[in-house]
Amino acid sequence: MSAGYAGYASLFNRKSVEIDGLKVLYLEGGHGEPLLYIHGLEGWGAWDSYHIAFGVTNHVYAPLLPGFQDGRVPESIKSPADYAALMSGFIAAAGIDRAVVVGHGIGGWIALRLAAEAPKLVSRLVLVDSLGLRIDDEAETHLRDMDREAFSNAVFARRGPVLVPHAYNPDFGGEFQDIQNSQDFKRYWRCREIMVKWLGDQLYDPELPNLARNITAPTMVIWGREDGLASVQHGHRITDLIANSRLAVIEGAGHSPMKDKRETFQKIAHLFLTESAELGVEKVTEY
Repeated sequence: MSAGYAGYASLFNRKSVEIDGLKVLYLEGGHGEPLLYIHGLEGWGAWDSYHIAFGVTNHVYAPLLPGFQDGRVPESIKSPADYAALMSGFIAAAGIDRAVVVGHGIGGWIALRLAAEAPKLVSRLVLVDSLGLRIDDEAETHLRDMDREAFSNAVFARRGPVLVPHAYNPDFGGEFQDIQNSQDFKRYWRCREIMVKWLGDQLYDPELPNLARNITAPTMVIWGREDGLASVQHGHRITDLIANSRLAVIEGAGHSPMKDKRETFQKIAHLFLTESAELGVEKVTEY
């Protein structure tokens, strides 16, 4: 099936919808069961390889969280819980009954709230290095105090020069560039500034542990071993809270395993999205 629909996965449309007075831009592509992708610090704007990978098996909707384009989070959005309510409205506005929900980073926090508070809307849940929890014996992360070097080391498993496509011909060849000069880093750094202005250093939700226990959707938790924003212990904690869940830990990946270890991430997600709804007996798998 995936081979037959591979062509659909690379095609997408840019659309918008108005929800409660807020204009929500989104990308739409792929073929199959609806999948809502909620972005994290990686931002939004391109139909990236992980969107294409999801689009092989699913009809993907990838909204831009209002405020993450112009840097001004709407006054009505006080917390990730408000974004979760907005995403519930988005599902309805898109004419979807139920969807697979995938969330990365802050998007994972939003996805957790959505799956807990509107369980009938979520058929399956994929959480990727989600924010929102606090580990009691672990030092808190303070985004506000991080300089570019500390932030880069916290987010990326990659160090030093990285190969990026040529700006003048992205379809052919590339050049080595320091990670902090890359477009990936610039997007993350800009989203960090938005997060600090919006939430300060409040990167956890005291209600989330109790809410997560109510999640019934089959859940795959994917985590980069070298994540410096939310350690792998957060992944173990989420998996302990959600009964029907399991954890995949990816070695050599940071806060964005879908970028650091693309093939491994896509393999894990693909297997989860195409297998039976009942998860296997192994709670934790390392890759």
